[in-house]
Amino acid sequence: IRKYCRDGDMDGATTILEHRKQIDMPVNEQVFKSLVFGHAKACDYNSSDKVLDIMQSSGLDVNASSYGAKLEGMVLAGEPAEVINEEISKLVDKGIFLGDPEYMRIIVAFCNKGNPEAGKLLSSKLPRNTGYFNVLRNHIPTLIQQGQLDFALSFLATFEQAESMDRSNTNPNKDDTGFFVLRCMANSNVPVSEVVNAVDKPD
Repeated sequence: IRKYCRDGDMDGATTILEHRKQIDMPVNEQVFKSLVFGHAKACDYNSSDKVLDIMQSSGLDVNASSYGAKLEGMVLAGEPAEVINEEISKLVDKGIFLGDPEYMRIIVAFCNKGNPEAGKLLSSKLPRNTGYFNVLRNHIPTLIQQGQLDFALSFLATFEQAESMDRSNTNPNKDDTGFFVLRCMANSNVPVSEVVNAVDKPD
C-alpha cells in the first residue's frame, strides 16, 4: 500500500486495502498514514482528512506524524510554501507540533519539487529534539542525491549539538560521525574537488 501511495496510484492502494479487509487483516497506523500521504499527493485533501477522521474514530493516535504525512503529500502535490506554513500554524493553534522527522520529510519534499529555498527557510523550525542526529543521518543522503549538496552540508555544523542531545547515539568514534556524508557524496558522483572541500571545511 505504501508503494502504491508513493507512486500516486490510489486505485492500486485501495485494491490492496480492500483485499486486507476481506481476509480480516487489521489496518494499522502505518497503513493509514500511507493513505493520508497518498491522497494528499493526489491533491485529494478531503479524502486525506477523512482518513485522519477514521483513524481517530478507530482509537488510533492522530499525531504530528499523521499530519506530517499529509503536509509532505501536499508539498509533492505542488502546494506553495505559504500554504504549507499556514497549515503548520493551524496545527500549532491546535497544540500539535511537528518534530524533526516531519520537518525533514517536508524539507526533502520541497527540494524534490525544485524549491530548496522553501526547505531552507523551514529548516529554521527544526526543534532538534532527542533523535535529531539520526534524523539527519536518514535525510542528508537524500538531499545530496537530489543535488542539494550545500544545503545538506549546512547541517554538518549541527552534528556536535545533535550528538550531545541524542541519547540514542552510541557511536564510540566521534571522529567518524560525518563519514556517511562523504560516502554518500562519492556514491552520488559528486566531483572529487567538492568532496575534498567538504573534508577541509573548518566547521
